[in-house]
Amino acid sequence: MPAPDVSVIIPSYNHARFIEEAARSVLSQEDVQVELIVIDDGSSDDSVERMRRLAVEDARVSVHTQPNGGSHSAINHGLSRATAPWLAILNSDDIWHPSRLKRMLAAAEESGDNFLFSDSQLIDADGAEINDAAHWWNFSTERMRERVRTHGVADGLLYGNLTVSTSNFLFRRELLTKVGTFHRFRYNLDWDYVLRCVDEKGVRVGFVDERLLRYRLHGNNAILSGMPGAAVEAQLITRQVYRRRLRAPESLLLSHHRHDRLLRRYLQGQIRNYRASFEAVEEDRDGLAALINQRQEMVEAERAEAKRVQAQYRAELQACEAGAASTQAALQAEIIAKEQQSALQEQALREQSERELAALRERTEGELASQRKHAEGELASQREHAERELTSQRERSEQALLEQREAAGRELRAVVVESLEVQAQLQRSYASGIHARVQRDQARCREVRMLDHLEGRDRVGRPPDSRSRAFIQRVMRAVRSQRRINESINFLSGGMPVGSVRVLPRDPMPMAPMEPRIAAHLHVYYLDLAPELIADALRIPGLERVVITGPWSREDMAQALVPIVDRGIDLRVLVVPNRGKDVGGLVAAIQQGALLDSDLVLKLHSKKSHNAETYFQAISALFGTEIRDGEQWRRELIQPLAGSAWQINTILKLFNDDPAIGMVGARPFITNVGDANAALSQAVYERFGVPQGLPFVAGTMFWVRSSVLRPLLDQLSLDEFSLDSREVEGGLEHIMERLLGALVLADGYDVYGVDV
Repeated sequence: MPAPDVSVIIPSYNHARFIEEAARSVLSQEDVQVELIVIDDGSSDDSVERMRRLAVEDARVSVHTQPNGGSHSAINHGLSRATAPWLAILNSDDIWHPSRLKRMLAAAEESGDNFLFSDSQLIDADGAEINDAAHWWNFSTERMRERVRTHGVADGLLYGNLTVSTSNFLFRRELLTKVGTFHRFRYNLDWDYVLRCVDEKGVRVGFVDERLLRYRLHGNNAILSGMPGAAVEAQLITRQVYRRRLRAPESLLLSHHRHDRLLRRYLQGQIRNYRASFEAVEEDRDGLAALINQRQEMVEAERAEAKRVQAQYRAELQACEAGAASTQAALQAEIIAKEQQSALQEQALREQSERELAALRERTEGELASQRKHAEGELASQREHAERELTSQRERSEQALLEQREAAGRELRAVVVESLEVQAQLQRSYASGIHARVQRDQARCREVRMLDHLEGRDRVGRPPDSRSRAFIQRVMRAVRSQRRINESINFLSGGMPVGSVRVLPRDPMPMAPMEPRIAAHLHVYYLDLAPELIADALRIPGLERVVITGPWSREDMAQALVPIVDRGIDLRVLVVPNRGKDVGGLVAAIQQGALLDSDLVLKLHSKKSHNAETYFQAISALFGTEIRDGEQWRRELIQPLAGSAWQINTILKLFNDDPAIGMVGARPFITNVGDANAALSQAVYERFGVPQGLPFVAGTMFWVRSSVLRPLLDQLSLDEFSLDSREVEGGLEHIMERLLGALVLADGYDVYGVDV
């Protein structure tokens, strides 16, 4: 990918509706090489997902996220990642004209200006132009435009911010050193920065009088929601100009007057709104008072009527109470007489009832005794019969249950035997396929080494052969005598020579090419990095399988896995404990039969490296390249391996053209530095039968022929790794990181280093 002419920063915050149109207006710029850096400032909509999908389509796009810190923070973050000599900013709701950068760079070359802005066109939320001259925005912008045209850029920018937005900025990288980064203003950081450029010695600010920016007014613009705050910020910015210049130009005083007028109009509008609201409340209060008086009169009338009715009822009640008193005395005398008569009758009835009850009790007790004796006899007989029947049924049930259990046991044993046989057959098939690949790859590598020996390329100090490959092939056919073949066989009889680290390709070898089966192993410990790793893997043409290991289930990663499922790629998600970090995930994937039935494997993992600054200083010195943090280190490791389709195709061609290449990694990170735990390192290397001190790819991200990973199938257990290890060095996973390179080189293959 060619080096960019312009680095474009898009600070994004909850503009999912507009951001794709903004980004595509950058990527479609005419005759200018661009890189697009999107910084999401903590959006809650799907802006990030939309941009990550665009990054998969176009390698010029990179997407980064941060907690919400404001527009100035997102812009400064993006500028720190820029690499081009010219820098530009486009807010996520605005659009560029397709020839904007081409015309502005041409103007800069002609004028020598190192900060440029253009005229702008106002559009609405749907992208339609707003050309009404009476519209407040067009009216205000026209006044500032005429000021710049008649009085010049410096004077016009003091009068008002004709740049309109940071979307209108194009400037040289050197200005970040001269002028500095963007200050923490919410509404006017663009005006502050351009005025600082105007006042800075050595900065030339130029105006391109063409409408090359389409500025969108959609109702949610930050400036619309905070007019008083914007006016206060403007006052602060103009006072900073005072301090820089120590004098007060007429234009600056006019600017103060204009912003004070804006603030005053806003406050007057607020007062009018409050006065209208107060008058409405007053009108409602008068109506409510009249309604309350009316209701009070109705209540008083109802209360008087209630008092009249109450007096009438009280007189009637007194008359009733007098009549009731005389009636009650007569009734009381009658009741006393009847109570005495009832007492005598009750006594006579009680005596008679007691006599009859005693006689009845005697007869009933005799009958009950006779019935009880008869019932007890029948009950004993029924109990004996029931017990015999129950015993017989129990014996029959136990026999039937025993027969069912034996039948179920036979069926279960048959299913288990069949399952074990299928599992064993699959394991034998997996092992057989691995063995065949090992034999095939070693045979092809052995042919390369034999050709090297026959051509003398393995002799120390021999210059490269300048003869053509066709001539060499004819010579090779001519010398394949029994004597020469025996000599080559004797050369390899002591085993394959140890491979080497290479950075230059061989010519294609004279042997039949093969269509490799390709798999990707992604170890995902940090779930937020899963979409990034999946996007890298999906750049591989003909990818057949993706194996994901880590502590997350398929349901946990459902959203991130959609692109793999949509493309119909074989997907396997293996939930494994955090033992051995990404190396443990690789061992688990191999031992669960998910990787070694492929020919080539791309291994990536979600590296973050939360280590101290001194750690990154040490590895920067070791590898000769500056590594600031784990985020940068991960991309430095992945970019040469899967950063673009072109890089992937180049690596696949290397493997196909040269069977002696066993592993490909990022060139700066190929090293042979030893592990701090020498005793454990020696024991592990002796177990695998390979020499110590051989080079390896630090960071364990690489392409590899699957056949060289065969020893990991049965010579190492996942339980040997520490659980949730936080060691920086000295653990088994760090020794295995080095041993992976030794497995490749000890089998006679080469480790190949690639750059971006």
